[in-house]
Amino acid sequence: MNHTPEHREYLRQKMIVRNTRHGYARRGESSYEYRIWKAMRERCHNPNHFKWKDYGGRGIKIAERWNDFETFLFDVGPSPTRSHQIDRYPDNDGDYEPGNTRWATPKQQANNKRNNFRVTVEGITRTVTEWSALSRVRAGLITWRIKKGWELKDAVYRTPKQYAPRKVNNVASQVKEKTRWRPMTFRLR
Repeated sequence: MNHTPEHREYLRQKMIVRNTRHGYARRGESSYEYRIWKAMRERCHNPNHFKWKDYGGRGIKIAERWNDFETFLFDVGPSPTRSHQIDRYPDNDGDYEPGNTRWATPKQQANNKRNNFRVTVEGITRTVTEWSALSRVRAGLITWRIKKGWELKDAVYRTPKQYAPRKVNNVASQVKEKTRWRPMTFRLR
């Protein structure tokens, strides 16, 4: 069938109206939240999705009520910024459902991964990166100390010793004497 430009525009507008029920998107585009919702559903429901093994393959499901985008958006609200993603928190092994989902920054998501090394000090459990930010001790050093058998509190809070700069037999004065080094002078014209 040979469509005229007017007919193509009519069909395009018809598709926009049919596919945009919630009224949350700009004309002709899907909203950021809709794309996040769609990706979440793909990860959990489509065995051919490249992230299936980390989501649907692990048994992570989406709440039945979130089969509808409008309900999902009502429950979680709009994303604070474009850098926020949907995150399962506080139970990372739990399902996408009300009470276990939030909009998280990339840093929050990085701290909510399954493979993070978590340390409990004085009854508080955090990732090594979070402890590092609090104690100002490098995360790699904290990890190394724990692997070497340090007490957890010391591994997290003890700051590294500040070493004095080493003296190398006063090399600068020896070089100065041998080369008759003189400070540079500049002449202004």
